[in-house]
Amino acid sequence: MSNFVWNTQLNHKLAKEIKKRYPKCKVIFGGLGNPNKNRLDNFFEEYDYIDMIVNGEGELTFENILIESLKDKPNYTNVEGISTKDFITNDRQRIKDIDYMPSPYLDGLFDKLVQGSNETFEAPIESVRGCPYQCTFCSSPLMWTTKWQARDVDCVIEEMQLYINKYEAQNFDFYDLTTIVKKDWIVNFCQKIIKKNWNITWQMPAGTRSEALDDETLGLMVLSGQKHISYAPESGSKITLQKIKKKIKIERMKESIRSAISKGMSVKLNLMLGFPHETHKEMFQTLNFVKDAAMMGVTDVYIASFSPYPGSELFEQMYENGQIPEINDEYFLNLTSYSDLIRSYSYSKHVGHRMLTFYRLGGMSMFYIINFIFHPKRLFRVFSNIINKREESKLDKGLIEMIDRVKRSKKKRPPSYIP
Repeated sequence: MSNFVWNTQLNHKLAKEIKKRYPKCKVIFGGLGNPNKNRLDNFFEEYDYIDMIVNGEGELTFENILIESLKDKPNYTNVEGISTKDFITNDRQRIKDIDYMPSPYLDGLFDKLVQGSNETFEAPIESVRGCPYQCTFCSSPLMWTTKWQARDVDCVIEEMQLYINKYEAQNFDFYDLTTIVKKDWIVNFCQKIIKKNWNITWQMPAGTRSEALDDETLGLMVLSGQKHISYAPESGSKITLQKIKKKIKIERMKESIRSAISKGMSVKLNLMLGFPHETHKEMFQTLNFVKDAAMMGVTDVYIASFSPYPGSELFEQMYENGQIPEINDEYFLNLTSYSDLIRSYSYSKHVGHRMLTFYRLGGMSMFYIINFIFHPKRLFRVFSNIINKREESKLDKGLIEMIDRVKRSKKKRPPSYIP
């Protein structure tokens, strides 16, 4: 099971039930970072239905596990990149050639998803792996190392062509950690899509680097079908950016955002509040950045609460100093608060849970109020999107889902009888 923050609780519930029904099967988790031997005993004791953890890239490791399991007497100590309650094997080296790794989606999975569906097929793509940066809140540096690898552009184009020919794909979602690092790669990629004249749309992940997103690059991205873009500054405080090792320049990012907006792109920002060191002052600086973004014409903002991911530098520090006493259900529940707007868990000793929730809700409310004042057409656009159930922004999606929930609750409500 791939263990993302948002599906952690569901994965544990599912794994527990699988182990209960099939006690002889091996339950294997991934996405938990590289576990420390000192806390493995507690982890496997707490979650006794988990037999093994795959550390780092899982393709070759999982393949080796399957091969070993076919033997009369499997010896998993020979498999690199795994952890069990009894041992941790050597780290597995990163996969060197990612160009022609088989897609996990092509083995009949897409056919089942597309068959009988009236919805437009949206194809997931992986074009790069890894990230060269060392942000302390991210598990990538310790889990994946800082090696950044990009697939050959022609290889990515070939896979996209396959999805277009076979499934009539019109939109592509890139699930990379950090797609844009080298300007030459993204320029070459966009130029080849333009030459293909596919008339498609595509989106990249939140971790885009503004250093490579200049006027030329953004112009080519728009022409090739990139209509929506997400920036991840994380904070508007220079002190916070320095402490979390987020190597961006706020003014340079603002310049890139303005350029993207001027070219008609829908821009979303992802930010975080509640880092362990943060005071009210640093949080206000981030909210000031949110205010500037609203005035500039950014379409969407999401302010998450900081969550210490397993395997990140901040997690290791906080575990050592006792801020994270145990990896248990309570820890995983607090971890998911990053996406819960009405419940925040603050790891800052200066700002409490309720105040963090107030800053997050207040910051996002302020953003949309200022945004609609300075860009009144947006308000009418939102109403139009709600009526037509067209999701162009996080706000559109949230409001449409809220209205649908209200309608469903009214349908389920038993009729009232007046005597």
